[in-house]
Amino acid sequence: MNVGTLTDKIGRLDKRIEELACKVEYSEKVKKLSCFIGVKTQTALSVIVEVGDFKRFVSADRFA
Repeated sequence: MNVGTLTDKIGRLDKRIEELACKVEYSEKVKKLSCFIGVKTQTALSVIVEVGDFKRFVSADRFA
């Protein structure tokens, strides 16, 4: 694969991540997490899908 092919693939994947982040079940959470400096859509969506339900942590200390 050449650099152009890989760049195009990354672009397609970035677009798909943006589409998923706009879904009803993610959009509000992504919007909230994106308020933090340095957190953009990809990072926010990654945290959301990894954590699942934030309510399972009783405090920020437990989350950390």
